[in-house]
Amino acid sequence: METKLVPGVGRLPYPAYRGTEPYIFISYAHDDKDIVFPEIKRFNEAGFHVWYDEGISPGNEWTDEIANALEKCAVFVVMITPVSALRKNVLNEVNFALDEDKPFLAIHLKETELKGGLKLRTGSTQAILKYTMTEEEYAYKYTEAFTRLGLVAESKSISETVKTDDTKEKSSGDEDLESMLDEYTELIRQPIADNRTKEKAAELEERLVKEFHILGGQGELDILKTAYERLDQLLEENPLTIMQLEWVRNRAKSDYAYVLSVKSDLPSKEESVRLFEELMRNNPAHKGYADNVRIIKTQIAGYYLKMAEKGDTKAASHAKELYEELTKENPDRDYQQFIDKASALKD
Repeated sequence: METKLVPGVGRLPYPAYRGTEPYIFISYAHDDKDIVFPEIKRFNEAGFHVWYDEGISPGNEWTDEIANALEKCAVFVVMITPVSALRKNVLNEVNFALDEDKPFLAIHLKETELKGGLKLRTGSTQAILKYTMTEEEYAYKYTEAFTRLGLVAESKSISETVKTDDTKEKSSGDEDLESMLDEYTELIRQPIADNRTKEKAAELEERLVKEFHILGGQGELDILKTAYERLDQLLEENPLTIMQLEWVRNRAKSDYAYVLSVKSDLPSKEESVRLFEELMRNNPAHKGYADNVRIIKTQIAGYYLKMAEKGDTKAASHAKELYEELTKENPDRDYQQFIDKASALKD
């Protein structure tokens, strides 16, 4: 699909959604297009429908179109930056969404001091501070938020995902990854690691980790699973290597677990939790793994709770157990209302 160019705005990530399925309304400042458009593309490729102002010039009648899109949206998302915080149109859209009681999420792309009406209206709403997070943590945060707010991502195979950015990174493919792993295996097994060998290994490790990240973004489960299992075996055979083998294995494993976590079926999410728990136990200093476990467990518990609301008492028991686990593992968070609800549905 060809993207179109709009004067003063640049290359659009995707046409705004026009269908009847639930969609996200994105509020942003046009001057922030370079950092907002990648987010719109990310949400779309994750399977969420997105509506956004495609850069209608100020001379055109756009108010009715935006109001109509706002009125029908399932979730309202405002992209907060120092620029958007000063835009009257952003405040107007925020006011409209809150007045209409729309499910609301503020994503802070840059550290921003909110003042006046925007601070007043968004102070008690859910917020994600992207600028404080890793890409992986951010992906979990917005996926959890959208899911909790009632959106369901459409499953997309890589062949169904529209590629619109000519500069987008692409995976080197299964065969090239296998070649890199073969080369890495040979380096690991060399009895003497001189400086040249270590430099070569470090460069290859960076390439492998980058490849895993790309494959994770493309949803390549089988390739990632083969890679991390092969690295698992290599680590078992070479536990004392001075290379960063464990780090490389963990990256392959976490990217695989991430792809599992965003799938809609329960077994995939449960396997993802198991893998992240393994990573968490073996890497206690990496706080992101514990956060991932919490987010995915919360999604699973929410799934069981919905089943319980339909009369499934076993699902109610599962939900109660999971929320109790989450309470023990996250004492700073309050799950009591969900425990009480699951208990009532169980009885």
